[in-house]
Amino acid sequence: MIGSDRIGGVTHATRWMQMNSEATRVWPDGCAPEDVIGILRALADPNRLRIVDFLMQGDSCNCELNENLGLPPNLLSHHLRVLREAGLTTSRRDAVDGRWIYYSVDRDAAARWRSWFEWFLDPGRVQERAVLCGPEGMGTARDERGLVQADSCASGRRRRCG
Repeated sequence: MIGSDRIGGVTHATRWMQMNSEATRVWPDGCAPEDVIGILRALADPNRLRIVDFLMQGDSCNCELNENLGLPPNLLSHHLRVLREAGLTTSRRDAVDGRWIYYSVDRDAAARWRSWFEWFLDPGRVQERAVLCGPEGMGTARDERGLVQADSCASGRRRRCG
């Protein structure tokens, strides 16, 4: 997984999975939550989005990327490494002069993530469901100050709603 967002040796993704017992039902095609989070992190940076967008036009070397995107070489290398570690890009050395490296979008990864995002953000997945908590779902009871007392579904504790 990209990044080092660990709390006590446990990543945020792992904590999220532990807190959500039904987490596995939203990750089709063997996509683990860590995979999705890694891709989202890799694409969360505007410079990395620009790099991927440019590479969608075809293979490119460092100098061409630098020239077109205006990133300093060390920053460009950093972003290319993050994209490669996320599995979004590949690189190959020039057959004639091995000092040259060409970068490209991994077509299989692009197809996989396109399919996943189409599934995940499909408006057809949105379902109607009656509200089962709060004043709408539980009825209303007012305290001495006139505040609505509503049950909290997750914890069973009563909370005050204004």
